[in-house]
Amino acid sequence: MSKDLHKLESAVASIKKIKKYTAGLNYEEFSNQDVIIDAVLMHFGNLGEKLGGISPEFKNKHDEIPYRDAKDMRNYVAHQYEGVNALSVWNMVTEIIPNLEVQLKKILDD
Repeated sequence: MSKDLHKLESAVASIKKIKKYTAGLNYEEFSNQDVIIDAVLMHFGNLGEKLGGISPEFKNKHDEIPYRDAKDMRNYVAHQYEGVNALSVWNMVTEIIPNLEVQLKKILDD
């Protein structure tokens, strides 16, 4: 397996954990659970790190993945950690993560 595919698998593993930690929660419940927010942020960081490390050749072949957005998300989390807004995190969990998971799994299944 190529290093790029291994990184995608690691990214999918982080997505699965994010979904596991937030399953059944609404925003109010999520925003009041610092431990869950911290766990989700850790996996956002990993996700951005893995997708940011994908080779240029692979990125060109699979340009449907928002690699730059993932890296920006990682940088936001890493540099603004204490000031990260729970609503922004929740929006990423509910709006970005599901589609990203589908895109990554499609590549891995091909």
